[in-house]
Amino acid sequence: MGDRRRNHQRRTDSRSKRSVRTVRTAIKGEDGDSFFKSVVQDDESVTFTLTNGDQIVLPKAKEVNFVIERTSLTLKFGASQNLAVTQKGVENLAIAKPDGWRAWLEGDVLTITAPAKENVYAETSGEVSVVAVGATATVIAKGSGTRHR
Repeated sequence: MGDRRRNHQRRTDSRSKRSVRTVRTAIKGEDGDSFFKSVVQDDESVTFTLTNGDQIVLPKAKEVNFVIERTSLTLKFGASQNLAVTQKGVENLAIAKPDGWRAWLEGDVLTITAPAKENVYAETSGEVSVVAVGATATVIAKGSGTRHR
């Protein structure tokens, strides 16, 4: 394996006020040539600068979390239930629900409403799924519901 030398520096990016860590790494190839001029990372990404000046920027993964407080419930015809959710890093979301049911999210509260008794075409039970999409990951949270007759 080739010769490897490291030089670490920490500074603050004046534009974003983020802490930036610069790692200067000399990794020698078979002929003793270094692959990287520098490697710089901050809270958002890692930037590799090659010896020819080309840069490769890789975004860092961001945590995405979406959890529904309960995963099962039974509702009477037309009744609604508010469920607390915990969410972090969610940029967009989509809610899937059984036919005839209603489900929506306001802040950190997911409300699920069972269909009315008169709606004979509505499903009597099923699963509500929330697909939460973040910058670098997607999470699916599921819960099941039954309409009480």
